[in-house]
Amino acid sequence: PTLEGSAKVKVPAGTQSGKVFRLKGKGATILGSARRGDQLVRVVIEVPKKVGEEERELLTKLMQIHEKEGSGSGRGFIDKVKGMFG
Repeated sequence: PTLEGSAKVKVPAGTQSGKVFRLKGKGATILGSARRGDQLVRVVIEVPKKVGEEERELLTKLMQIHEKEGSGSGRGFIDKVKGMFG
């Protein structure tokens, strides 16, 4: 939601938790001006603490594929997933 209603934000695949996106001109009015500031949107990704057997199998398969392809940039997510099994 923004001050004028809702807005859509495209979150690219691989976006890490804590990433901040800027919605230009969607914030509050700047004092003494007719201009609007920017609205900042922070991405918060929550990893479930409990998973069922089917979810566990799917996450394990995802980890194996991720490691096989050598996608090192998403290590934060993979570390969190591994933590669920430890």
